Amino acid sequence: MKTIDLFSQGLNDFSSLQKEDLSNVFILHGIVHWFMDEFDLGQQVFRDYLSESNPSLAISLTPKELILDAYERHLFVDESIWLSMLKDRYRPDCTEPVEAKVQRITRYYVPAFESMIEALEN
Repeated sequence: MKTIDLFSQGLNDFSSLQKEDLSNVFILHGIVHWFMDEFDLGQQVFRDYLSESNPSLAISLTPKELILDAYERHLFVDESIWLSMLKDRYRPDCTEPVEAKVQRITRYYVPAFESMIEALEN
């Protein structure tokens, strides 16, 4: 299965998570961990597309450089949102309430993932 298919499937799985009891702390933490996995897959999708034109560069870029490259190549990538995702993924604020994280994920990150899929499928 291709990375983009796994990424797309993750978005489909998320729609069923939103129907769960969002007052349950276990569901909320599950959404945060889902986001981390989905972000990692999104990064791999970027690497896959970059490797089609420049395989050696795709391997050597850091996650931040990969986002910046994706921003330059694909206008559908909102650089500020993806850099915010990067921060939440690799330097999470453990003192922030999980509800605030989930709200950010559902309000900003999921739409960014969805617009990426739409743009790549067209």
